[in-house]
Amino acid sequence: MTSTNSSRSETTSAAGVSLVLTVVCPDRPGVIDGISALVAARHGNWEESRMVRLGGMFAGIARVTAPAAASALLAADLAALERDGIAVSVRECAPAPPQVGHRAMLLHIQGADHEGIVHAIAGFLAGRGVNVEELATDVVNAPLSGGPLFTATARLRCPPSVAPAELRRGLDDLGRRLGIDVSLSDDV
Repeated sequence: MTSTNSSRSETTSAAGVSLVLTVVCPDRPGVIDGISALVAARHGNWEESRMVRLGGMFAGIARVTAPAAASALLAADLAALERDGIAVSVRECAPAPPQVGHRAMLLHIQGADHEGIVHAIAGFLAGRGVNVEELATDVVNAPLSGGPLFTATARLRCPPSVAPAELRRGLDDLGRRLGIDVSLSDDV
């Protein structure tokens, strides 16, 4: 944790220290309540999160702010949840640098499920400097055949050097090779 002195770190602001929490435990009622109670007890603010049940486990990530003087205490409180089978990792985070000229886009993928889809798409995007800011995937039963259907939605941040038309063409070509439908649109 950042020490509190006259030279504040870049992770400390007037609102406090920004912390990213990752949580994994067997799913059961009350997990979020217990964690949010600890944040509130240390006068923290729950700012953004994504949490889900995956294969019987609860998995989540949250960004909270806490007063600088309380951030180390909050981290210790959260670490103590391990005794209840709740693994919480706490990391300080700096404000994200502005991404001037970057374009927000949405990527939708659908097709017969098979190995390597996420890896192929992620490699293609990374090779062009495109950041995947959010990714949600699922495998569901196809409406007509009942076979496994892979679906994905991703929020992307494209650098100015990547032309959207060129990115679409490349993704379309990759989609054909993978046997999946790929669509890309502006994220408005």
